[in-house]
Formats: sequence, C-alpha cells, structure tokens
Amino acid sequence: MQKMKLNKKLIESFLLSFLITALVASVSRLFTRPDSAWYLALNKPAIQPPAIVFSIAWSIIYLLIAVALGLTIYSSQPNKKKTYIFFALQGVLNILWSLVFFVCQLPILSFVLIIAYLVIIYLTMREAYRLNKWAAYLQIPYLLWLLYAAALNYLIVLLN
Repeated sequence: MQKMKLNKKLIESFLLSFLITALVASVSRLFTRPDSAWYLALNKPAIQPPAIVFSIAWSIIYLLIAVALGLTIYSSQPNKKKTYIFFALQGVLNILWSLVFFVCQLPILSFVLIIAYLVIIYLTMREAYRLNKWAAYLQIPYLLWLLYAAALNYLIVLLN
C-alpha cells in the first residue's frame, strides 16, 4: 500500500509540474513574435542563432524545468514555500520578458528583466538544491541559455 501511495505522489507531482510549465510556456509563446516586422527589422548580433535553435532550446529547457519542479514537489523535505515562490517568479519573468521585448518592443527594459530573471534562476537553484540536488542541477542548462540570451539582448540594445 505504501508503494502505491508513493507512486501516486510521484505521478501527481510530475503531472502538476508539467501542467504548470506548459502553461507558462504557452502564455510566453503568445507574446513571442519573432516574425513581427519590428523584430525582423532589428540589427541582430553575429552570435544570433537561426530561429529553429530557439524552439529546440526552449523545448528542452521547459522539459528540464518541469522535471526540476516535479522533483521539488515530490521532495519530502519541509519548507518548500520559498522554492515554489522562486519557481513562480521564474515563470512570471519568462512571460514578462516576452511581453516587454516583443509586444512592448523595449529591449532595454527586457535586458533589465533578464538580469533579474538570472538572479531568480540562481536563487531557485540554491533553494532547490537543499530539497533535491537534481532539481538544482537540471536548471544549469536553463541558467546557461539565459546567460546567452542576456548577451543577445544586450547586443540588440547596442546595435539598435
């Protein structure tokens, strides 16, 4: 009976984490407009990858975030509230960045947001580490990708 209860908790933890992550990804995608006239007219840095790279990278990152969040939810460690708040802030900043950059067309403000976003990812990793080391490790590609995205964002500011 204990094993069945454990498996149910595991399944529920991951279903919830994948649902939350898919919701954030979907809302963010609503605001992401790489085919807009404004975006296409921007001077892009030489290190800008082809559009398909963004889709592939974000798909992998969202999967890793969902697993990290699932491990956090599943963890039997107490006091997870702070970690949940940081995961929620990541989602909010993810959506806000897309809105500010693509819809509001404010690359400078989006750069400020991405710096805050990087800090929140680091804090999430630090908090998640005490609950489950893998919940922290799985976010390393996310942190690295966002560092690269911050560089792209900064270069777009400079070039435009």
